Amino acid sequence: MFRKVVLAVCAAVLCVPVLASAERQDPAVSASVWFADPAAQVSLQKAATASGALSLSEGGAADVAASVDEATAAAVSATLLEQDEGMKKQLAGWLSDGKQVYIYGTGLTLPSVADQLGIDELADAEGEDMKAANKNNDKKEETVHIVGLQTTASGAYHVTSVKVDASKDGKDVRPPVSLLQQAVAETELARARGDQAPIEGMRCYECDPYPDPEEEDPIPAPSEATVLTGSDGTTKYVYNGSAYIAVASITSNWSLNRNYSHDTGANFDLFYIRDNIQIDLHNGATASNASIYHRLPYYSKDDIARKGPSNSSIVTVDGAWRHYPVEMPWGAYWNSSNIGDLSFTSEYQPNDTAYWNINAFSSKVTFSPGTAWVSYYTYAIIDLLHTVNVQYNGSTHSMTLNRTVTYDY
Repeated sequence: MFRKVVLAVCAAVLCVPVLASAERQDPAVSASVWFADPAAQVSLQKAATASGALSLSEGGAADVAASVDEATAAAVSATLLEQDEGMKKQLAGWLSDGKQVYIYGTGLTLPSVADQLGIDELADAEGEDMKAANKNNDKKEETVHIVGLQTTASGAYHVTSVKVDASKDGKDVRPPVSLLQQAVAETELARARGDQAPIEGMRCYECDPYPDPEEEDPIPAPSEATVLTGSDGTTKYVYNGSAYIAVASITSNWSLNRNYSHDTGANFDLFYIRDNIQIDLHNGATASNASIYHRLPYYSKDDIARKGPSNSSIVTVDGAWRHYPVEMPWGAYWNSSNIGDLSFTSEYQPNDTAYWNINAFSSKVTFSPGTAWVSYYTYAIIDLLHTVNVQYNGSTHSMTLNRTVTYDY
């Protein structure tokens, strides 16, 4: 029987690129996945035997384990899990033992997986009375292809959700099962390297007491605190006539921060988010443009205070590095730094939306925009939307990475 766990998680898409930059790899790191589906196990075991391992990334390899006991993770197809009640019991045992488990298939959502596993509140990101009158605002649950779970020492779950984006002959297609299995192995390899930060609601009662909405918040030390972090990514795969290859990847390592020292409102709190974005192009793909939106879904209650950086003309040059200042209210400051020039603009758009457009960049870009806002009541929420368009073999390919960051306190 699964325990009931209250965990604040955010809807996400996350996939680790098959072709990662070599400098981030550690040849000593390895991972192994046991696939519960017999056909997948046999097929991938043959591939691993032929090559010594599934060499999915430069400098690392993910083995297909012969047994679940020797594997660092177990993978179960959503179809098999739905058909086999015994497999659900096995999965419960693996989670109790602290093993990483992946469920893969099409049309998965965090609520559907939670319901299938009997975990009542795994995907309860909405919280109680989140924005009062706005609680019933519809937010479509984005489907993913892989959901990863691991039980922590505290009894909560680390959650990873993965979306695999594929196209063939210029048209978006449903990723084949073999590509999903490959993505499972690559995701586990990245987890073993420590590339992925687990996505988990974090709460510090000592430094952030539960506020009474009828009274002013206390102002404890420190003057501000990071209350939530996460790491998301997605990769665009294109069929090149014989196999799917990666042409572009987006990753976003974000942190949500709350300010206390300037917080004097009874029903409003102060937050800012830092969105560290990396764009990588692979296999000869070239850049077209990238768009980033930071949007407040409950703009009738919440208000943007500031965004940054402003534009690429405000820059400090340090050798090959270009530093674009990001100035938030309440004394928060950092540089958005990139090797080489960037050309970008930003603007405020309707309904409390901050927007950046990058219209010139090379095969690798790092960009760290930020948005500060005044949040009503005890539920902070912001949408991070990223779109990249690239050219490959004469065709334009688009990819998106969207994340709704929520903090219910």
